[in-house]
Amino acid sequence: MVGWNFPSNGGGAINGVADSGIEIFRGKEIPSLAREICQNSLDAVNDESKPVTVEFQCHEINSTDFPDVRSFQMILKACLNFWNKKSEKTEAFIKQANLKLRSSQTAVLRISDFNTTGLAEPFNPRAMTGWNTLTKINGGAIKSDDKAGNFGIGKNAPFANSFFRTVCYRTFNTKGERAAQAVAKLVSFDLDSWNVAAGTGYFGDMQGNMPVTSIAALDNIYRRTKRGTDVFIYGFNGQSDWATELVDELIENFLVAIYRDKLRLKVQDAVLDKQSLGKFVKDNAANYHKILTGNDAVKTFELPFHDMGKLKLGVLLDPTAKLNRRVLIVRKSGMKLFELDRFSRTLNFTAILELDGFKLNAFFRQMETPDHTNWEPTRHPTFPARAKQYLSELKRWVRDTISKLGAENTSDEVIVKGLSRMLDFDDAAVGGNSNRVETLDNPAPQENSVQKLSGANNDPPKIWTLGGSNNSGNQSSNGARQPKQPPRNPSGEKKFVMQSVACDKVRVIKIGDKKYRLIVRIDRNISRGRLEIFAVGENGSRDKLSVMRARADNPNVQTLTVNDDIKFANLRGGVDAKISFELADEKNYALGVAVYED
Repeated sequence: MVGWNFPSNGGGAINGVADSGIEIFRGKEIPSLAREICQNSLDAVNDESKPVTVEFQCHEINSTDFPDVRSFQMILKACLNFWNKKSEKTEAFIKQANLKLRSSQTAVLRISDFNTTGLAEPFNPRAMTGWNTLTKINGGAIKSDDKAGNFGIGKNAPFANSFFRTVCYRTFNTKGERAAQAVAKLVSFDLDSWNVAAGTGYFGDMQGNMPVTSIAALDNIYRRTKRGTDVFIYGFNGQSDWATELVDELIENFLVAIYRDKLRLKVQDAVLDKQSLGKFVKDNAANYHKILTGNDAVKTFELPFHDMGKLKLGVLLDPTAKLNRRVLIVRKSGMKLFELDRFSRTLNFTAILELDGFKLNAFFRQMETPDHTNWEPTRHPTFPARAKQYLSELKRWVRDTISKLGAENTSDEVIVKGLSRMLDFDDAAVGGNSNRVETLDNPAPQENSVQKLSGANNDPPKIWTLGGSNNSGNQSSNGARQPKQPPRNPSGEKKFVMQSVACDKVRVIKIGDKKYRLIVRIDRNISRGRLEIFAVGENGSRDKLSVMRARADNPNVQTLTVNDDIKFANLRGGVDAKISFELADEKNYALGVAVYED
């Protein structure tokens, strides 16, 4: 017999409207629908030499064409009686569903995929893959190889998009089997004087809650002739601009898949594929699109990774564009996982990291969170310690590559006199705490210090030097202006006072473990002096750091590391001086840089 059947809870849990599997998608109904549907379709590709196609089409039907509408209305009435004056939220949901179903028209969003395998074993009640993982199995989704879907928590996303929390499934699989069934995730209600329904019901073969070969109401909306799967969301609750929002979300999450021609989409009348992609991209997606199309400003890098595959990094550097300083990370299918951020604010770039290789994707897939938006090594079921190591290596390579690339491309930088610049650097796991490397071109003076510091807005300092002329006219024999000699202290020794130098530009870039590159510019030549590197505390305190070694990277300065300082000579004014240095430890600091003249 075909109809609606809601199994008893067997004396177990009473279920209200706040189903955690559905509630997680509240407030992001369209984004979650776009992501979860297309992910599952890509995972079920039949012929990988051709793209998967997914269609989203909204249909208006007569409410009387809802599958066995009279029985469903009676079930809603039973739900309302059970929850009357017990839960305002549950009551409100039932009343709204009943009101929508009694209106003359009902919206149905049809989602159909093609070049997919369809759902396997629809008529095997004990199957642990395919049809049952979508319709019946909870908390036991079986992932295989590098496939991320197989209907985990994401299968609840369509229910969040329905006023009735009702979804119909239909498939035509590679074995030629056809199956159809509706699932409604409502609330508990009285079945009779002794039994209470669990809340989830099925429309199909009531004997064992099995699918049937066809449902006339679905065929009336759309008749399938090719292999694939259909999802019908009854009582679709999308707003008037749902199609525009959906297109934006599809690009946000599947830009690479669309460009690689792994995925083609149709949303109402809009066709979204590799050829038309350029018409739809905007903001960050437009910059990611430039990377894919091979813009002249794009640099590409590859790294073989533990014999599992390759990391492929594309970086767009453009000082004239508004770039997001993030790395889009995508898996083999071309689906976005997340964006790696916390890079230097002085680096104007955007990038894409692709995981290329079956084994590589399979390994990292096992670190993914349930919503597929992060990697957490502790989730790896077999090698959590190795997962942590590999994740750290991946992130370090990405950050070092981009930092070094930024250090090599500084000529187009906008220079603002007296402006401090910051470099964010995070070497922890994704989602961890951020660390900051900060450059201060004019650090605040410390009390009880013999150093008199000058700010960019102060009067130019009077520089004391050792030796030189004692003439009152302060002119050397060659006519050069010489600073006055400092006063002698009572013991007759010369008192020497170091003076800070106001800088037009100071920039620090982390280029590796303990390794940094300093770019500094002053407005005049200095024959000799020193650079001090210090850590800046949250309260403004400064702790001098030990510099192990330093070298000049261009002829605008000569350097020597002495007693933890960077001594320099012949620092030329008006041009960038580039100095690489190495600290004594690998900690990430908020760095301060001070320049002093002897």
